[in-house]
Amino acid sequence: MERKPMLTSNELIHLKLFVYGYSKDDFLKFYDLDPKMFPIYHLSIQNKFRTKNWRNIIRRAFGFNLLNKEDFVENSTKKTASDYADVIFEILTSPLKISQKRKEVHDQIIEFLACCNHKLAF
Repeated sequence: MERKPMLTSNELIHLKLFVYGYSKDDFLKFYDLDPKMFPIYHLSIQNKFRTKNWRNIIRRAFGFNLLNKEDFVENSTKKTASDYADVIFEILTSPLKISQKRKEVHDQIIEFLACCNHKLAF
């Protein structure tokens, strides 16, 4: 079984910003660091994962729960969540009987979860 790489908090931030697609300049602004620090964090992460392949680093970081899919939810998924919340609110404030409301809310939640799982799938 492969060992989980132990990243420092700065390395983890570096990894997350990389996954979000930030540029080297964005990193430097975020850290307010000397430009020499960027490759140091980058190389340290590669060494801890024992690869230079960033696709593998990212995949394994998710596998080790260093990164969570939920942290990288796209705006379209956030919009979907908002839309489902509106529908559920309408159901709850409607004049339907409680038993009917429960069933409709349950169905909407199941549909929402399926939609999100589909969007979060790799």
